[in-house]
Amino acid sequence: MKRKRRWMLNGLTVFSVLLALGVAASWVRSYWRADAIEFRSDHPLQTRFLTANRGRLTGAIVFPRGSGFDSGLKSRFHYESNPASDPLSLPHSFLGTSWFRQLSFGRDVGRAGAVVIPHGYLLILFAAVPAFRLYRRLRRRRLSLPGHCPTCGYDLRATLDRCPECGTVAGGKKARN
Repeated sequence: MKRKRRWMLNGLTVFSVLLALGVAASWVRSYWRADAIEFRSDHPLQTRFLTANRGRLTGAIVFPRGSGFDSGLKSRFHYESNPASDPLSLPHSFLGTSWFRQLSFGRDVGRAGAVVIPHGYLLILFAAVPAFRLYRRLRRRRLSLPGHCPTCGYDLRATLDRCPECGTVAGGKKARN
């Protein structure tokens, strides 16, 4: 069970590192180019957008209504890259993140919603798991040095029988207070 858990955590860490590197590359590129990916599907009829522009990632979804859209359209992806421009401004914002949700735009668009998130937030999110795993590995290595307490890492060269920091007995068991 521990082995399976370790494999899963290692896989999650590698995946998280790859996502963090991709977000960092997209962040740097977004100041020169505005990359947009669009996905249209006919079942249910909707359009999804993902745009990286000027340090922000914008995700939007539109559910069309009416005759303005071709319902015979097959599902497809579309990629577009343009010079970077001013980012989308949305009515609601908090700590650099903005969003909106509209239930009706008129005759052609039924519902829509969008979220704008700075790349830095995603980078922090995806780098958290690898950073925590690295911290744990370094701490474990420091605590397992010979001549140090296995509980707190205190140098035991002067006191061989008991740790003066946490009270752990030299055999590895913690003393009762």
